[in-house]
Amino acid sequence: MKSKISFFNSGIFKSMLKRFWPMWTAYFVVWFMSLPLPSLVSKLQKPDDIAVNMVISRVHMSLDMSLISAALMAVLAAMAVFSFLYNSRSAGMIASAPVRREAVFCSAFLAGLLPVVAANLLIAVLNALFTSSSVVTVPYIIKANAILFGVSSMEYLVFFSLASLIAMLTANIVALPVLYIIFNFVFVGMEFIIKTLYGMFVFGFNEHLNSSLEFTSPIIYFTDHIKLTATADKIVLSGWNTLIVYCLIGVALFAAALLLYRKRRMETAGDVIAVKCLKPVFKYCVTACASLCFGLLFYVIISSLFSSLSASLLVLTVGLLIGAFIGYFASEMLLKKSLHVFSGHWKGYIIVAILCVVFAFACVTDLLDLSSKLPDADDIQSVTCSADGFGYDLTERSDIEAMLKVNKAVIAERDKYMNIDDPYSEDIGYISISYYLKNGSVVSRDYLMYKDDNYKAYYAVLGSTAVIKSHFTPSIEVTEQNVYEAWFEYTTDTGDIQTIQLTPEQVVDFYRNALMTDIENGAKKPVAPQSGEMITDTVNCAYVRIDLVKAPEAGIREETYDNLIIEIDPDCTECIKWIKANLDVDLAF
Repeated sequence: MKSKISFFNSGIFKSMLKRFWPMWTAYFVVWFMSLPLPSLVSKLQKPDDIAVNMVISRVHMSLDMSLISAALMAVLAAMAVFSFLYNSRSAGMIASAPVRREAVFCSAFLAGLLPVVAANLLIAVLNALFTSSSVVTVPYIIKANAILFGVSSMEYLVFFSLASLIAMLTANIVALPVLYIIFNFVFVGMEFIIKTLYGMFVFGFNEHLNSSLEFTSPIIYFTDHIKLTATADKIVLSGWNTLIVYCLIGVALFAAALLLYRKRRMETAGDVIAVKCLKPVFKYCVTACASLCFGLLFYVIISSLFSSLSASLLVLTVGLLIGAFIGYFASEMLLKKSLHVFSGHWKGYIIVAILCVVFAFACVTDLLDLSSKLPDADDIQSVTCSADGFGYDLTERSDIEAMLKVNKAVIAERDKYMNIDDPYSEDIGYISISYYLKNGSVVSRDYLMYKDDNYKAYYAVLGSTAVIKSHFTPSIEVTEQNVYEAWFEYTTDTGDIQTIQLTPEQVVDFYRNALMTDIENGAKKPVAPQSGEMITDTVNCAYVRIDLVKAPEAGIREETYDNLIIEIDPDCTECIKWIKANLDVDLAF
């Protein structure tokens, strides 16, 4: 009879549970003191007065905390349950035991996974019991805590699977947490450095708002894509699909870790990388990271001494080569466990050095012509520009196409703008354009330029009536119910500052019948500073400030706030008339 392959050994599982019980207990205690215990104290103080907003705020806090605790606990658990791999004696002992490797790995994996999931379940159950009251419905409480349990457990599965895979890649317990941290941020970090380097040389290039590799960092991706929306009678988590996909990836990482453990050579205990075929991958990854990091740092420090293109190319190349040298031979030392690595290992470094020269040349000379690449108008959802310290949103198709045309005109004359020596000159202006695409990505361009026709055309687009109306439309509608406080402040002829409080009725009347009329007539347009004129932050002698607050739904105390500041200038003729008629103030400009 053919024997079946066992994937579980109860002895190993129980042994690890007993051996590392302080870790699981500490995890439970920290969570108990953070969530169920405060809920219990509140229930004992006011048994029937635990409001919905208290439940929501604690779930919000716990979801934020669960991401950090899952990422931290995952690596600690992996270091514990797979610690037998990092000592030659224990590795040899487990290898000689009459237990298949599949059973050893799966038993260790479950010993690191199930106690945390069980603790999450117990915390959710206790918190549900301690938050029961006559004010909040039982289904609401159950759903809130079920969301907390599901998110925290799914996040932990993802991080623990990643930590387990890294545990199979390395044979050094100190290297495990280091590689774990690197794996979580290396791709996003390298993308950021490369974009930063390109942004230093490529005309207008500024892509820091958009990361195409964000998905490679679960910590960052979960933070941006898992959101809780709650009202008095409804609580919804957006991001379940994200969690499910990452859990499937976690299962794939578990399978990969199992396959690596089946082929693992136990005598590699103590090595930084336990898998022979992955040692070159580790070496060249370390080399690339060191080269980019040191290259950026070296250029930032030294570049102020040079201004020519050739000097910039030389400085960046030298920085990249030095960083590559450090990374290449430092990784060799770690892999060989020896300082004698400089003999016979130069071939790989020479190849890396050539790539460094090519990369530096591509950055400095814009070999890929990134400065000319702009999105198509049909792919753009909206555009955000800056002027006078304010942001202006363009959503109308005609405004978007007009701004795209201005951007292309600036690019066509980039040779003129790239020769600017003094960015602080009164003849130099700055514009910023961010294209928000329909696929969710962002394309950003920033330019230093002369205050010429292109500069004026940029401000002309921002002066569109639709753009100005959008700029003066707060996120909270200006209604009598939403006006929290408002006042008009102006400077008298004697230099004194006078303040007049406005009623909600006056605010709505001023906003709809005076300000909006002025905007329709062409007022409040941003004005392009002329050559020889600096943009300065000045306080207008007269302005209206409106503070808005949106009342929450029943049972929720959390309110949303916004404000609107309208500076009164000579072009605001309707506003000036309104102030004269309603406040008896004659503004003289």
